[in-house]
Amino acid sequence: MLRAKQTKGSKCLISAPVRAYWPQPPLRTWGFFLPLYALHSERSWGAGDFTDMGRLMDWISGQGGGVFATLPLLPLFLDEPCDPSPYSPVSRLLWNEFYLDVTEAPEMDICSEARDLLQSEPFTREVTSLQKSRFVDYPQQMRLKRNVLERLSRSLFLQEGQRRESMNRFAEQHPHALNYARFRATIETAGTEWRCWPERLRQGHIPGSEYDEDIMHYYLYAQWLADEQVANLARKARQAGSGLYLDLPLGAHAGGYDAWRYQEALVPDASVGAPPDAVFTHGQDWGMPPMHPEGARERFYDYYIECIRHHLRYAGILRLDHAMGLHRVFIIPHGMAADQGTYIGFQSEELYAILTLESHRNRSIIIGEDLGTVPPYVRPAMHRYGLGRMHVLQYEMDSRPEGGIGRINNEMVASTSTHDMPTFKSYWEGTDIDLRIETALLDRETAKKEAETRRKVRERITGFLKKRRFIENKPDSAEGVFAGLSSYFARSRAPLVLIDLEDVWGETERQNLPGTVDGTNWGRKARYTLEEIEGLSEVKEIVNALNYWRGEQAVR
Repeated sequence: MLRAKQTKGSKCLISAPVRAYWPQPPLRTWGFFLPLYALHSERSWGAGDFTDMGRLMDWISGQGGGVFATLPLLPLFLDEPCDPSPYSPVSRLLWNEFYLDVTEAPEMDICSEARDLLQSEPFTREVTSLQKSRFVDYPQQMRLKRNVLERLSRSLFLQEGQRRESMNRFAEQHPHALNYARFRATIETAGTEWRCWPERLRQGHIPGSEYDEDIMHYYLYAQWLADEQVANLARKARQAGSGLYLDLPLGAHAGGYDAWRYQEALVPDASVGAPPDAVFTHGQDWGMPPMHPEGARERFYDYYIECIRHHLRYAGILRLDHAMGLHRVFIIPHGMAADQGTYIGFQSEELYAILTLESHRNRSIIIGEDLGTVPPYVRPAMHRYGLGRMHVLQYEMDSRPEGGIGRINNEMVASTSTHDMPTFKSYWEGTDIDLRIETALLDRETAKKEAETRRKVRERITGFLKKRRFIENKPDSAEGVFAGLSSYFARSRAPLVLIDLEDVWGETERQNLPGTVDGTNWGRKARYTLEEIEGLSEVKEIVNALNYWRGEQAVR
């Protein structure tokens, strides 16, 4: 594993397939999307966990589907300050211990202290309070899980035997887990983030005297358990069909492990974002350090490769956020506004070669998120290298003034929305426009024009579906149109159709509003528990339609 800048004169040869892996015969399946934190159940502690995820995967498989898609499952800063955005992880090389089902830890059998804590009246009262809350309380829930995990960790490190040996092997085989544990323990021991550490600690190595060993053990133990539980999910998903659907963010938190460990591979004193557009007139600054075109290349792309491998160890399908980043990214120097940024470019053929090689090694499909303003050369390159694309209903409706919802081909994942978009019902009824006015993302004159455009979109889409006989009941309602569109997607040539579960029951509140720091972003629970979702008549109707139309010959 490469750890430092390569010696002068050394070379890197990537011998890669021309195109990424694509299964034969091609996929023709469907799945549901929901953020894992929103997928709460009667047994989980106020937010979904890996056990809930496995249960929903089993249910989808039993209904005839093949995929459960969710947001990135990477570690986050969840204490103070709390940053729950799954697209700003502490690292892209590890898993989020927040999603652990601690009750499934084997150490529970030997740790009476942890069992007693779980059964104590104050603890169960706090869990009940978290379950009743409409929003996820990340710091409180993480505190409860950590209280249990710390006891389990201490119990393990006091023992000798097979489990302890297994964890030691994990630490040897996954050096990032051990280094990450030291990194997080040093943050807590020092009380500051790494950019405020003494120079000797900012260089990617931490001596043991700098951190509390019990804290380090906790983080290492939590990563080991998380890897075990994700591995179990991956085995389950592979047996059911296409494997886990995972999501890889464009970058990682500036104060996180990756930014500390791979400083030469990242651009210092800058962050990645997006230039001004019709929605974000001042541009966007996402706060993450971008990959350095030359620095990463001089390290033979070790960081990029390890990010891909970490996910493809378990992913049957990997979605790459912001696929344009394979070619270029928009960077903003620190101290400057987002509209003062510029683009930097990469050796895209080298990044594609890494993707195609790792894709075949793991028999995993690569899907590039290519939404929004995309340079004209990006999509032909994605096709050339065998990456799938995204076909998202709302983008298509907004970008086609002539009508229709665009052609769906056999390289596209077709979906109704994304985590950054309004729910379908909110979009259809226009209440998302009101919210953007309230949050100063839209002025009233522009909103008036957008409302008129939206009215025309509704007319075109309704006509489009009626002509093809995909809607009959409640033809002008959000529910009727959504059902018709889901059927149209299912009949299409798309190898995978993803339906947002919240759209199925007509949710109006969104999960995230880009450009805002509202405390409800990334924290709203689904209206129904997992147990209730499995019995909803609306869900059963959509499942029946998906199975029927996926079984029909695809529309060409």
